[in-house]
Amino acid sequence: MTTKEYRRFGESSWLWRRMVLVLGNQFGALDSRIGAVIGGVITLVIGMVLASTVNTQAASTGAAANIGSFTGAQALNDLIPLVYIAAIVMVGVGLIGMGGAGYMGMGPMGRR
Repeated sequence: MTTKEYRRFGESSWLWRRMVLVLGNQFGALDSRIGAVIGGVITLVIGMVLASTVNTQAASTGAAANIGSFTGAQALNDLIPLVYIAAIVMVGVGLIGMGGAGYMGMGPMGRR
């Protein structure tokens, strides 16, 4: 079969008709939505794997007697893991949310 015949066969399938109904003629937009969801998952996984390193470094730095020259330096050092995890979760969940909203036709990745 030639490429043209394969394409004609694909366009006649039920899956092709469903995708055209859902996506219109925006198959390139589908790739960016999938990329956003996958990127969000990868961000969460890598960020949480590195979170143990951030916790260890913050704990070992806090164990030092002279951590800083001003009052409250130890308290600021204790906030580092919390801020790191909050940032990773916001970026990861934000990417997943943008991709998911794009599938629903809403948000910055929605159909226009």
